[in-house]
Amino acid sequence: DEWKSNMPCIMDLGNPAMRERHRAKIRSAIGMGSTTVTLVSLINANIFDYKELVADISGTASGEFALEQQLDKVIAAWEDMPLPVQNHRNQRDLWILGDVTDIISQLEDHSVQIQTMMGSRFVQGIRDRVETWESKIRLGSDSIDE
Repeated sequence: DEWKSNMPCIMDLGNPAMRERHRAKIRSAIGMGSTTVTLVSLINANIFDYKELVADISGTASGEFALEQQLDKVIAAWEDMPLPVQNHRNQRDLWILGDVTDIISQLEDHSVQIQTMMGSRFVQGIRDRVETWESKIRLGSDSIDE
């Protein structure tokens, strides 16, 4: 019966979205240091007294993980995006941009997605990556607008 009440905490500890930064926060809160973590060592550190903290950190990890996946999709979309250039009036070394409507559409979509991510309460763990891509999307948009 005791295990039944502790099972949600154990499941939160095993959340696949948890990264090292989340585990470190839990270890720090329960005063565990950087020793090898096992279920026995967690029980000895009274982990079940911190069920709410573990649940909060696990929830945050899940939110951050969802944002990471969304950002990875944005990044992947740009990896294979060709820049349409074409020869200008058959001149030997003069090239101009071709039809960029797909790029403009993608820039606008991703700009909205990035802004939504920046407004999320879960962005803290990946803020640097999101800000980097925010500036890349803005630069791309500004360049195409010129």
